Amino acid sequence: VYNAKKDSLDLASSFGVGNDWRGKANLKYPGSLAEKAYAKGGPLKIIDVVKEHRYQSKYLAKNNNLCSLLLIPLQCNGKLVGSLSLYSSPDKKMEIFENDFIEKYARLIEVMVALLF
Repeated sequence: VYNAKKDSLDLASSFGVGNDWRGKANLKYPGSLAEKAYAKGGPLKIIDVVKEHRYQSKYLAKNNNLCSLLLIPLQCNGKLVGSLSLYSSPDKKMEIFENDFIEKYARLIEVMVALLF
């Protein structure tokens, strides 16, 4: 969820990762992949997060055996409300990029986040 007061992204939920993922409780927004996706106006597909200079949690990604990322900016009325980050392991890295349902599901999440926050 985007926190305008702190100009950060605050972790709202996670699943499928270890307890150490809570170390990502908030990330700075300026210079982030979420900022890049929002400016682009759509999802970012990162094949290898470890090689992406804007990615802020390389240690956690390695520790949780995560490789690829599909990052979808969540907006309401043109304003950023957060982002949805979906990761995959090295052996399944292309599967998240081949699923149209995910981006449609993100639209539903945008509405819910806007109503809650």
